[in-house]
Amino acid sequence: MLVGGAVAIILVAAGIGWYLIYGGGDPAEKLAEVADEKQAAMGVLTFRDSSSEDDKLQGNGTAWAIAPRVFVTNAALVWSASEMMNMSVDIFIVVKGENGAEQLRVTGSRQHPRDLSSIMSGRDSLPIAAPFDIGLLLVERDAPAWFEIAGESDLLAMEADMPIGFMAHTRTVSLTDPRPRSGSGKIVALTNYWGEASDASERYVIEYDLPVIPEMSGGPIFNVDGEVVGLLTIPMISNPDPSPNESPKYYGQRIDLLKEVWSDYPRD
Repeated sequence: MLVGGAVAIILVAAGIGWYLIYGGGDPAEKLAEVADEKQAAMGVLTFRDSSSEDDKLQGNGTAWAIAPRVFVTNAALVWSASEMMNMSVDIFIVVKGENGAEQLRVTGSRQHPRDLSSIMSGRDSLPIAAPFDIGLLLVERDAPAWFEIAGESDLLAMEADMPIGFMAHTRTVSLTDPRPRSGSGKIVALTNYWGEASDASERYVIEYDLPVIPEMSGGPIFNVDGEVVGLLTIPMISNPDPSPNESPKYYGQRIDLLKEVWSDYPRD
């Protein structure tokens, strides 16, 4: 009887703790609501395909607004956009506006100042995720919506089993009606770039169980309050001989990597 009562008390306490941390309700439902509310903050990075007869736009990946004229995506897309602009190619981010798709011309880019070489000292193996895989694209006019960034204390307090959601576009997205894919899951682990347990300030890699595919890289990862905590990225290396029952691992990187890229990054 005493054992049963103790178990009941533990379950009640766990329920109260869940309510206090996540505000009650089903986290998956809350995350789905965020995804629905933030559709207009999601964009498709595109370029003008001069080889086509109608000079149409060609989709090239996911970017999302973090401020009225600032979009975030992964480092490879920022580099690609920068290179194409240097060749006088027109780059746009297509978003879902109130009256249909809107084209926001990209006017500039900012890449993260650090790269793989800056963290390889004393290391014999590659990291599990491409480090500092984040950058900014600047546009000429305001996006219809944008995300908020989670506070520094909340980022450092993240832990395994925390509910998270994501949004991203795939190659099949319609540029006339750009609706992002979305889903939810939990954090599996938080580590440094080598998959090692470390101090919270160095746990930039987020391992998760989100239902993503590699082409979704660059999309935001957010909490139940709709605040961005990370960015979808892909593994640095993959197992060349995976077992039949082995599930691929996908990663994210903590959003405060933007501090070294964006001077207007919000501070606690």
